[in-house]
Amino acid sequence: MTHDQKRKLPCGASCDCLLGFTGYPKPSDRPCPPDKRGKTIFPRWDKNVGAGRGSDLLGMAVILFYCFSYALLRLLVSPSLELDEAEQFLNGAFFHLGYNEQAPLYSWIFWSLSLLFGKNLSTLIAIKYCLIFIFYFAFYLTARCFWSVKESLLITGSLLLFPTYSYEVNRDLSHTILVSAIAVITCLLFIRTMLYRKTAQYFLLGVFMGLGILSKYNFLFFLAALLLASLTTAEGRRVIFNRRIFLSLLTCIGVLLPHFFWLMHEDFLSLRYAVNISHIGELNRPSSPTLLSLLGAVYSEVVVFFAVTVVFLWRSISMRNAENNSALRVVRWLAVYSLTIPFIGIIFIGPSHFQSRWLAPVFFTLPLALFSLVHMKINETRFKLFGYLCMSIAIVVLVLRVFTGFFPDVTGKVERIHIPYRALVQQITEKLTKRGIDDLRAFAVISDVDDEHIAANILAEMPKAKFVSLKDVMVDTGVQRDILKRGGLLIYDISRRGLYIPTRFFEIFPTAVPETVTVPYLHSRKFPPYVLKVFIIPVKGTDR
Repeated sequence: MTHDQKRKLPCGASCDCLLGFTGYPKPSDRPCPPDKRGKTIFPRWDKNVGAGRGSDLLGMAVILFYCFSYALLRLLVSPSLELDEAEQFLNGAFFHLGYNEQAPLYSWIFWSLSLLFGKNLSTLIAIKYCLIFIFYFAFYLTARCFWSVKESLLITGSLLLFPTYSYEVNRDLSHTILVSAIAVITCLLFIRTMLYRKTAQYFLLGVFMGLGILSKYNFLFFLAALLLASLTTAEGRRVIFNRRIFLSLLTCIGVLLPHFFWLMHEDFLSLRYAVNISHIGELNRPSSPTLLSLLGAVYSEVVVFFAVTVVFLWRSISMRNAENNSALRVVRWLAVYSLTIPFIGIIFIGPSHFQSRWLAPVFFTLPLALFSLVHMKINETRFKLFGYLCMSIAIVVLVLRVFTGFFPDVTGKVERIHIPYRALVQQITEKLTKRGIDDLRAFAVISDVDDEHIAANILAEMPKAKFVSLKDVMVDTGVQRDILKRGGLLIYDISRRGLYIPTRFFEIFPTAVPETVTVPYLHSRKFPPYVLKVFIIPVKGTDR
């Protein structure tokens, strides 16, 4: 192939048109320059890859239907908040540059949208499933840079082989899906920057690098892998060793700067929490069997993905396909480094706690890397069977969530969403009324310091109340005076063994009246009822 023939390949049009920024250019509008080896950056381009916007609407519709089904199911199952939802509900009450335990971006999003749509479960669910849609559709667009509509849908469906993506994000998890969505967008932007190297793309790359770190600190795994993959390949080095990369860095720093100042002021509180939860730097390093068990748990999803894909498509996998696609060389190296960096960290740093879902920002690189080695024949039986398997996983998980939500007696397990907080609050309100307390605004909600989940759900049903942690009540005399003036509640989960109410509490609030609230779990007739202990603190001078 001559140099002129190479430059006539219309591969450069793909990313631009798929993101909807321009119309679909003609093949001659944006030629694809060859690299140093004489290969074009996107040599797999053909007329199917650049099919019109109508074809991509099919992919959008499939992903949208998937997300809508799960969102509707979640709203129908229960009005109670899950663990991550409860955390965001409490954080959404105010805007801070940082929060105690997590990176702040998700809380900022919820706080902003709650000003428009209200602070409620519907807003939380809408945010979550919009992010899930963005994650899948951004991945689909990334695949469309290299494959046709049907091929891209198949590759997108392969993400469901990862339990983190197919099950866990639909069960709970908020920060994880946000950081995964931003990681995919960053990857897509890097591919566009690698192809076009426009100033605007460098700017956006910096923005999403900063947003990724603000979404969850393990985004740094992805950034480190992306940097190493870029330095390893000629295509990536052309992006990195460009003076406009300083625009990306400055933009990233600008996005991070307010939160960084907060971290400095708070002695890096949320970073210390991330280190503590993984037990990094402990004197007692995990033993070899424990370390192997930890690695097995972390990388089990990777093993399952590779095993299932190879079983179905092994005849179509060949390194010769990799040689024919130099653009995906960066993505393949990205996948390699994404797996090895955490592996090396676990081996040498020796955290005794590391969860598979912490690799969610990098799992998506594996389908792109593996399918770059596959000779795609979408109409062959083995590809169809693989697609049916992915669809079956989506359906089975949806059915499983239906049974888990509506039939806990059948599954033998109740979850947090089955706790009937609405009925609990109704009983609490009745008990308050019997004591002559009708104005719920005159009450603070006090929860055990380790169970803000209860407090958030109580507050969701008592929006005019105020949440105060038990820790603050014990040490802050101003809070104590406020509760004596306004009244309060101590919400105590007696099902949690080892918890106790400090004696000091009854010295501060001698008029506290104990009450027991008992209600059956949602959708259950088999399980014993859920029980909370409630201590009502009357307004001073109105003891009854």
